[in-house]
Amino acid sequence: MAEACICAVCQNAAGDVVGNLFCKIVSPISNPITGVLQFNNNVDNLKQRADELKYRKGTADDCVDVVHRKGEEITQELENWLRSANSLIEDAEKLAADAEKLAADAEENAKKKLKRKAEQGELFNAVAMAYVTKDADLKRIQTEIACGLRLDLLPEKITTRDAADRIKERLRKLKRVLIILDDIWENVMKLEELGICLENEKMTNEGSSSKEEYAECKILLASRVSDVLLGMGAQEVFQVGRLQSDESWKLFEKIVGERARSCLEMQNIATEIVQKCGGLPLAITTIAHGLKNKKSAAWRNALRRLKKPSAENFNGISSDVYRAIEISYFHLEDVKLKRIFLLCSLMGKNALIEDLLKYGVGLGLFSNTIEEARDEALDLMEDLKNSSLIDGYDNRHYHMHDVIHNVAISIAFRDRHGLLVTDDCVPKEWEDMKAIARFKWIFLRYMRANGPADGPADKLKCLQLFSYMVGENYSLQILSNFLNRMHGLQLTNLKVLSLLDSDLERLPREIGQLTGLKLLDLRNCTKLKVILPSVLARMSTLEELYMGNSFNQWEDEEHQNHASLAELTQLNKLTALEVCIRDVQIIPEDLFLEKLKRCKIFIGDAWNNDWDIPSESSRIVKLQLKESSSFGYAVVIRLLEMAEELHLQDLHGVKTVVDDSNNESFQGLKCLFVRSASEVQQIINSSAEGVSLNAFPSLEELFLHNLINLEKMFQGQFEKTAFNKLTVITIESCHQVENLFSPSIARQLLQLQKIRVTNCDNLKGIVDDDEQGSENDIVEHKPKFGELLRSLTLMHLPGLVSFNSCRHMQLFNEQVDSPNLECLRLSSLNIQQIWHNPLPESSVQNLKRLFVEDCNNLKYLITSSIVKRFSQLIQLEIRDCKMMEEVILTKKLVEEERMCKIFFPKLDSIILQDLPKLTRFSSGSWLQLPSLWQLMISNCPMLKTFISNSVLEDMAATSETEENSCTPLFNSKVAFPKLEKLAIFMIGLNKIWHEQLNADSFCQLTTVSVASCEKLMNIFPFSMLGMLQRLDKLEIWNCESLEEIFDSQGLGVSQSLSQTTTQSTSMESTKRFVLSKLTHVDLRRLPKLKSFLPQMHIIEWPSLKKLWVHGCDQVQIFASQFSSIQITKGDDQHGIQINYPLFWISKDSFPSLEELKLEKNDIIKEIWHGQYPGDYFPKLQILEIIHFKEESALLPSFFFQSLPNLEKLVVSEASFHEIFQCEQLSVEEKAAVASSRLSELKLSKLYELRHLWKEEFDPEPVFCNLRTLEVLECSRLNNLVPSIVSFNNLQSLEVSTCHGLINLVQYSTAKSLVQLTKMIITKCDLVEEIVACFKDDVNDGIVFTKLKCLQLCGLPRLASFCSVNCDFDFPSLEEVIVEGCPRMKIVSAGKVRTSKLQRVQFSEDKGLWENDLNTTIQQLFTEKISQEEKQTPEPHNISKLTSQPQGRTFQIYQEEKQTPEPQNISKLTSEPQGRAFEISQEEKQTTEPHNISKLTSQPLGRIFEVKILGFSYSYFTHLALS
Repeated sequence: MAEACICAVCQNAAGDVVGNLFCKIVSPISNPITGVLQFNNNVDNLKQRADELKYRKGTADDCVDVVHRKGEEITQELENWLRSANSLIEDAEKLAADAEKLAADAEENAKKKLKRKAEQGELFNAVAMAYVTKDADLKRIQTEIACGLRLDLLPEKITTRDAADRIKERLRKLKRVLIILDDIWENVMKLEELGICLENEKMTNEGSSSKEEYAECKILLASRVSDVLLGMGAQEVFQVGRLQSDESWKLFEKIVGERARSCLEMQNIATEIVQKCGGLPLAITTIAHGLKNKKSAAWRNALRRLKKPSAENFNGISSDVYRAIEISYFHLEDVKLKRIFLLCSLMGKNALIEDLLKYGVGLGLFSNTIEEARDEALDLMEDLKNSSLIDGYDNRHYHMHDVIHNVAISIAFRDRHGLLVTDDCVPKEWEDMKAIARFKWIFLRYMRANGPADGPADKLKCLQLFSYMVGENYSLQILSNFLNRMHGLQLTNLKVLSLLDSDLERLPREIGQLTGLKLLDLRNCTKLKVILPSVLARMSTLEELYMGNSFNQWEDEEHQNHASLAELTQLNKLTALEVCIRDVQIIPEDLFLEKLKRCKIFIGDAWNNDWDIPSESSRIVKLQLKESSSFGYAVVIRLLEMAEELHLQDLHGVKTVVDDSNNESFQGLKCLFVRSASEVQQIINSSAEGVSLNAFPSLEELFLHNLINLEKMFQGQFEKTAFNKLTVITIESCHQVENLFSPSIARQLLQLQKIRVTNCDNLKGIVDDDEQGSENDIVEHKPKFGELLRSLTLMHLPGLVSFNSCRHMQLFNEQVDSPNLECLRLSSLNIQQIWHNPLPESSVQNLKRLFVEDCNNLKYLITSSIVKRFSQLIQLEIRDCKMMEEVILTKKLVEEERMCKIFFPKLDSIILQDLPKLTRFSSGSWLQLPSLWQLMISNCPMLKTFISNSVLEDMAATSETEENSCTPLFNSKVAFPKLEKLAIFMIGLNKIWHEQLNADSFCQLTTVSVASCEKLMNIFPFSMLGMLQRLDKLEIWNCESLEEIFDSQGLGVSQSLSQTTTQSTSMESTKRFVLSKLTHVDLRRLPKLKSFLPQMHIIEWPSLKKLWVHGCDQVQIFASQFSSIQITKGDDQHGIQINYPLFWISKDSFPSLEELKLEKNDIIKEIWHGQYPGDYFPKLQILEIIHFKEESALLPSFFFQSLPNLEKLVVSEASFHEIFQCEQLSVEEKAAVASSRLSELKLSKLYELRHLWKEEFDPEPVFCNLRTLEVLECSRLNNLVPSIVSFNNLQSLEVSTCHGLINLVQYSTAKSLVQLTKMIITKCDLVEEIVACFKDDVNDGIVFTKLKCLQLCGLPRLASFCSVNCDFDFPSLEEVIVEGCPRMKIVSAGKVRTSKLQRVQFSEDKGLWENDLNTTIQQLFTEKISQEEKQTPEPHNISKLTSQPQGRTFQIYQEEKQTPEPQNISKLTSEPQGRAFEISQEEKQTTEPHNISKLTSQPLGRIFEVKILGFSYSYFTHLALS
């Protein structure tokens, strides 16, 4: 039912998100800017009061001095006051300082604040943020999203389609996810291309089982253009406005401080500056930070610049903002800082700090060593952030606001600092050598081989910095050709060389001549196999060497074929190293590991996919040991000593990781990961008697996975400093462990904040307190173990009895006190009770999130006596607990139970799912959840009422027969004043609401989803109509007995909402009701539905945008008001039954309707034939029609007149032979069609469709704006479009399972596809070529200018893309998939150019590239033929062929998995050799004309060919006939 929630922010130049956006996504948050200003007022008041107190204390101190000089003593009362005043002043100053820091933090980009708040609050399982930007690099965006989802994509090894599939699967598993897409410039991609599946599309034909897969996926889009957001499916757009004048002044004054009011002159200047900023926060903050601490002359100069007309006003940037940013740039005091700012803009808005470092070193902006330069770069980033010229930065990236970025590029260009050239933006100066020579820096980004790189730059003699940024799909040969033409370019002084992600196979020997090189980056050069000896050793000045996921063919010193690691010992200045090594034994013992300040050293072949996993550690070592002796090597010990983060795998022969002999090696270790070490029995074992081991004094995180023989983690005696910093422990699949910690160890884990234990079959407890005297120790010791614990996850632990003792029946007994625990997850445990009663005083007092799943022995969650302890609980989820009968158990007498009141003040989300024995949430007289905004109940068949009086009353109620029982789920005992989202999926539910409810409950409902409630006859009582004035979405699915949406009982209630009007009909009067907020109604598979409202009532839908009605066959959907009432005989008291329609329709009925989806109803025919005037559906943009049975129906021209704003048309499962009428249109009709806004056409499962229109009909006006065309499962379609059709705006074309097509488009149509970005052709059995043409038609080649993705799959007859000698140019093509095309030999006989393509994928994870696309396709075909020749007959699906004498029967046995059901081949009758064979089929097995038309025989032992229509071809080779 639920779908991915898409909110959007439309930004003007202000750039900040204000208002209640976060409230719409997760929970309330105040206006970020206004909140900061109000907050600062309080801070200012605090500082003022502190100053007053300090003044009074100073006066008192003076008096005290006088008293002391007189030899007298002050009173005790005064002495106490002085001490108190000192304390108050210190606290106030500290609080003010902290508050100012918080206020500064709140000024950051609000989208980042949303991300941070969501992450910190654990409201989502993951939060991902990506910057789309103008270039909209799909793979980069996917990588950024994957990083937030903790998913490693390895972008150099995966296609965008595969990445989308992996992201989609990750979202399905994580469920609760927030995705923020920022800086969207234009609607250049669909969310589905990123892997973000919209629930409403996915669930079109699915049942209730998959309703939750994306139920908690929230999507936030941010752009400066609202149309872009709407085009991407935004459900709600928040417009960001400008600040009011008083808000603008407060924001400015907050940044510059008291100087704005220091004198009347300064105040007047400041006032004018603020006015000139026009209420734009971006302008105010940038200029305020630029003027902060500046003298009055700078302020006056800034005001003059603001008043001066600006010639710069581009890309929607106002002159006010441009001048404000320019002034901030001018006020950067350091010239180096200015150059760094401009350099950042040329690099991009969201670039790597490491890249900035490389360019800065190359330009000489940073002096001394690279390590020092890195610190300086981060320091400069902080200065730019303080000046508001960048939004923020971390150790990896910086981000610049798109408006500031554009202004900075303009300044760089204007002042001749840098020239940026891209495929999409080639400045005119690029063609002028003299103009280019004026620029210091030239950046060429993502250039084609025949693109603007072929400019005059080859004539330049010297450049300070030349950057050629090639993407992953660009050949290194392009760069090589360009550099070869730059004859005067000097490389001897080169300081930085980055060949990141290149296809380099051999490192040239000449690279050793770069004697000034400081940094060499060879990361992700996966094809690099050869580095000759001594090449690296000659780079004596090298400080940083990066070879991660690259060359690993290191040899020892005895062999001279490749470089050896010993060469690195000669690089005395090396401080940073990334390297992968196959075997630890080839590492020289004198390698200066201690000098490395940052490193990634991966040893073994287990880490190939780990290189791109981000980490905060500076020194990472990953060690795979396959021989037991290796762990004792001196070099291994040194590796352990220098590592901050250590990963160990295999460890053959190692039973103990740390013992007395090597303990000193782990003193500086912060993170330890041990995986798949099957022989390890202990992590630490101190065997020396009387000696305490100082183990892991710096360790912060410990991760153990798949240690199948691990018995104990820690064994022995340890010093008090051991484990003191350990904050995170994760244990997975360690099946022999019974307890994690002894009491003595537990007492030392004082900083432990997070424990996660999963899949440990024999684990009985976390702390083993069964040792003698341990219980007393734990009780007496302060602080206790677990006092700082914030997150605890226990999953799939079938043997777990209790947290700290197997003698207790509860998971948490009275000895376990976790006052700071915020998140608790329990899954697949056999516990019978979670908490002991009573609990320790402070236990669970801060618990915010509680998740319980698959705990099948639990009968209840908590008792009513400890409910008050859960005052901070925010989120509660209980799933798949087979024995749970109630959530809150009341252990009281019946009378006390009846009067029990349950109260959770902060609980805002409840999910109850798959609880087959649950009968109620609680008992008592009252259940109040004042903060609850989301409630989902799914598959709880015994749940009849949410709260009941007592167990005895429940038993009495259940004694009634099922037929007479109609107990409502919600009654007046529940108080849900803030409930917004309600989802109910329950088979046994008879009634949802009682007619009389709590006055404040359910009044805030925005979304109601009801599904699979087979016994429900209605959804709402009529009395609730007045409560639903905020209802936004109503979804009802699969309710077989549902007859009405609103119950007819209590019809006289809520008269205050109705308006009585008299009409000239048989009805005396009608009542009108308004659901003013409702935007989405979805009714599916409701076979008995008769009406929305009982009797003659009309609902007005002023805001309704989406209306979907499927499978409601017994009700008339639309009827003109008072004209289409059906009167039939019935059994009611009047003898007749009036069937009212769901919706009365007139020109005012649906003023806002944008999307309409209908199935099996007469209304389809009326809409199809354009029988409703244009003002009936004035805003309809999307129309989907299913099961239209009229065979001869054609779409008339006036269809578009009746739907003037239609943009998307979907037709499926209909009986059309053709769709568009073929006769010529009149002038008026052509004008109507030409005004069509149709941009998307989808046709599916039209099994009788032969063509969309006939060849002689010119449909061009219909498709003048078409951008997407999908034709799926139209098996008899023999012509996609006539040859005269042009698709000048088409961007996406997909055709699948159309077995009548021989080709896709004609030459003339293909020429028009200049905007096409994606072409997907799949499962079309007879397609022989994509573009058809005759030789005489070809006068020049075809250029698919924007085509990025081409997929040809399951096309058994496809021989080529085009069979004639025609040239094709694909300048943007990045992804090609050719799969299941066994006959495809070539793309075209002409020239085929693809400047970006580097790979052709021919199976799910396999690809090939042979210099160009034509050669690659030829190679694939050659390899396939070669494989077929080597294969035996078995792979061809024939395992046995038994022959009888001529004229007798032959029997063919086919492999079961590929045999059509039933078998199409039953008999094979033989004629004399060399003649034809005839195939006959049994009648009972033949459903269509014979599938096998011909079997041609060649001499024995040759190839037999069977032509099977509708299936793929099979080749029977070398069949010996006896």
